[in-house]
Amino acid sequence: MKIIFYLPYTIRVYGGETRWLLEVSRRLSDLGHEIVILGLDKGSYIVRNEVKLPSKVEYLELKSIKPFKGFPIPSHKEQHKLISMLNDADIIYMFIFHLPNEILLTLKS
Repeated sequence: MKIIFYLPYTIRVYGGETRWLLEVSRRLSDLGHEIVILGLDKGSYIVRNEVKLPSKVEYLELKSIKPFKGFPIPSHKEQHKLISMLNDADIIYMFIFHLPNEILLTLKS
């Protein structure tokens, strides 16, 4: 199965969500699933320089825009790329904690 994890920030953010995501993606890829992690390149978080990805896990960082308030959202050009990738996935897991990503779920439907 092709499984996509979508983060509304970069994977280089330090925290429990990132650790959980890396462990789950490692285990799923070990079972033979195709794992893609999509993240955004902007955010106002504590960021590490490097993250060790599990083997066979692909990470793509999409260009984003940072509104005056709120969290970053994919740039207009990247939204089309994101929707196309989501349409190719068997399972999508989105870390959602702000409204703009909920709009993307509606667009996928």
